[in-house]
Amino acid sequence: MSPAQVAAERTVLAHLAAALPDMTDAELDATAGEHAYETGHYPAEARRLITAEYDRRAALAHAALVASMCPSTYWTATNGSNR
Repeated sequence: MSPAQVAAERTVLAHLAAALPDMTDAELDATAGEHAYETGHYPAEARRLITAEYDRRAALAHAALVASMCPSTYWTATNGSNR
């Protein structure tokens, strides 16, 4: 790859990485589908970025689920009193 192609690929990947957090789930799925069967460095890196975004969203959803299941009060070990 020429230096110009490498620079262009880096720019496109930087734009993709910046856009991923703002994409809807449908847009993210469509973007993942675009790169699913392509070969080469760019599609592999795009898939890695998309997978990382899926993982980030899953972690946020899990944290929200755990927070929703936690009791709203904290009980101490002494006398069962509510702090």
